[in-house]
Amino acid sequence: MYPTISHLLFDLFGINIPLPIQTFGFWVAIAFLAASYVITKELKRKEEEGFLNSSIVKITIGKSLSTYELLSSLFSGFLIGFKLIEAVFHYTDLVANPQEFILSTRGSLIGGIFISILSVYFKWNENKKTRLVTPKEIKKTVHPHELVGNITMIAAISGIIGAKFFHNLENFDAFLADPISQLISFSGLTFYGGSNCRCIFCNLVY
Repeated sequence: MYPTISHLLFDLFGINIPLPIQTFGFWVAIAFLAASYVITKELKRKEEEGFLNSSIVKITIGKSLSTYELLSSLFSGFLIGFKLIEAVFHYTDLVANPQEFILSTRGSLIGGIFISILSVYFKWNENKKTRLVTPKEIKKTVHPHELVGNITMIAAISGIIGAKFFHNLENFDAFLADPISQLISFSGLTFYGGSNCRCIFCNLVY
């Protein structure tokens, strides 16, 4: 397996485009998207055939942003800006070792503050358009296929947590020696190499 998408593009087309994308991770992401698409189509088909039913839920519309929503937007915006702006100005460092770059403490403080302000502004502006003087409760029909996004996210997050959990069980001595480093490292997800890739999900060596 090619270590990165850049290696794949160079071998196929002879062009050198430095990209911080590992081949294995890329195809895992594609697999999740493909599975999400197929499940969505299948749930729609099953509902049309009468095997599945939609459900009615009550939701409140017209509410102002909560403190949690504001803080969440502020934090996520800062994190994105902190890393993204740093990556733009130090792209070669990101390409050379994306895992170390992403998990390191380096970043752009100005970029983080700027993007967090933008994030809160857009969130506030969007909420302002739907805000009501008196919020009201309505009934909404939820179809099974509309839950596929949640299913996909749960599968992705639980897959990563499970992979790290079992990796640390298999390497418990290393975990006890340095638990923080073992938890935030990319070890246990995949091992990259030009012709040898070990996948923890199937425990096969190609």
